[in-house]
Order: sequence, then C-alpha cells, then structure tokens
Amino acid sequence: AFRDASRASLSSLDCTIRREKGAQLELVGADALRALEPALSSDFKAAVVIHGQARALAPGRIHTVLAQKAEKLGVEILRSEVRAVIPDGSRWAIETDQGRRSTDKVVVALGAWSKPLLDALGIKLPLMAERGYHVEFPEPGVTLNNSVTDTDAKFVMSSMEGGLRVAGQAEFGPVDAPPDPRVKTRLSRLAHAALPDLAEVEPRFWMGRRPSFADSLPVIDRLGARDGLYGCFGHSHYGLMMAPKSGDIL
Repeated sequence: AFRDASRASLSSLDCTIRREKGAQLELVGADALRALEPALSSDFKAAVVIHGQARALAPGRIHTVLAQKAEKLGVEILRSEVRAVIPDGSRWAIETDQGRRSTDKVVVALGAWSKPLLDALGIKLPLMAERGYHVEFPEPGVTLNNSVTDTDAKFVMSSMEGGLRVAGQAEFGPVDAPPDPRVKTRLSRLAHAALPDLAEVEPRFWMGRRPSFADSLPVIDRLGARDGLYGCFGHSHYGLMMAPKSGDIL
C-alpha cells in the first residue's frame, strides 16, 4: 500500500518479476483499497494487489502438524540440544546434551545455527543471520483481509491466529547477538499509524534469524570431502515455501 499514489506502479522490478512468473496483479486506488481493507489508514491512496496468494495463519502449527505426521509414518523424533558433529571412524557422531549418537549420514538443517556447527569441522561458509523483528498484538480490535505491506516504512501487517502480527527490518549479524529492544517501540508506533483503530494493548515481541547467503541461494548438497555429511539451509525468507522441494532434492 502506498501513501503517494504516483509511486504505485505495475512496472516496478518486483511487479515485473511476479507477472513473468504468472502472478495476477491489480493496481487499485483509494476507494477500492478502502473496500478491501477498511481498517487501513486513509493516508494510503493506492495499492498493488497480488491475487491468488496463500498465507499461513499459524506457521508454528504447520511445523507441529508435520512432525506429528512424520511420527505416524515411523519417523523417530529425538528432542535434544546438538552440541557438535564429529567424525567417528567411517561414521559420524552427534554430541548432544543427552549423550552421543552414531550414524552413517548427517543432514545439517539448523538454519542460521548451521554455521557454528560447521565452523568447528573446518567447513567455512559465508552464512549470516538476517535478523527480522516481530510484534504481535493479541487482541488488536482490527482485522486485515490480506497481508499488507507499508511500502514507505518497509514492514508487513497480517492478521494471524494469535492476533495482528507486524514484521519488519533486516539486520545482519552473529546468530547469538541480542535483539535491539528499540525496534519494539518503532514497529508498534508504525503499526498504530497505519491502523488508527488498533487497540492500545501490549504486544508480544521477538526476533527471528533468517539463514541468508549473499547470493540468496541455499545450500542443498554434500558438505566437505568426507562421505555422509549434507547440508540443507540458507533459505533466507523462503524456508517455509522451499522446505518440501529442498527435502525432495536432498
């Protein structure tokens, strides 16, 4: 959504790429935008609508359901903290907080936490934690019918199962660096400006760490010279969408 209608265009690079890939885009003015999203501030004068999009209202629950299905298919899920992966004769040993396990093959799929594990093996990859921030208002008092991007302030608002979620910002840094608490205030202020009727409730605040490479391409391959070690990480913003095909490729 745009506050300046003259900036809304279907010829921008992102719109051009989407249209080339088959997306159906529509440029709408202030009246049509108000009909689509009544809760949005009247400061917004135009928008590009991407039709036919799917969105996950509870991404965490998708993970839970998939894990339950895997267990029903015979997969054994062990919940423990992985501290190291080390060569063990012709096999691999996984050191955890519950002891050591030996295996023929290991797939490292730890997102941004894959780097320190592989650094210890001498496998150096330019993986960075691209940190993104979230605030979620549990009882927002407003509802959005679509995910809405404020193109000026560069953040996205979505109605989710847990309330209204506002996400934005990208910081590159070490995976264990603490979050910047100032972002909570900033995102909350921007959300209230975009949604005038948003309730004055204390939002939940957290930071996620996207595993990102400079070329935006993930690792889906064998790692190192020794047999049995594979990687599946570095999907940046697109892990949820790319995970099924990545697993198939691997």
